[in-house]
Amino acid sequence: MDFSCKDFKVGKCEGQKVVDDETMPLLPQPPEPNKSDRDSLLSALKQNKEWFEQMITKNSAVLLRGFDIKNAEDFNEIIESLKLSAGMISVM
Repeated sequence: MDFSCKDFKVGKCEGQKVVDDETMPLLPQPPEPNKSDRDSLLSALKQNKEWFEQMITKNSAVLLRGFDIKNAEDFNEIIESLKLSAGMISVM
């Protein structure tokens, strides 16, 4: 599955691996610096929920990086907005 979503750009991180033509973890980042706030991320996730779930399933891991998440309440709001099953979420 190709990474294609107008609301995210793909980044790279140390330790990424390509297995069966899929990158793990996938690293979606803000498409532009002015789209890194919490509300932009919540909007992008809401508009791309099905795509995001497919990326989690296909890539085994998704690491959101580059977003301005200030505190635990922001983080919880993002996790809750995804409405994923408990088995799909791992916080490290």
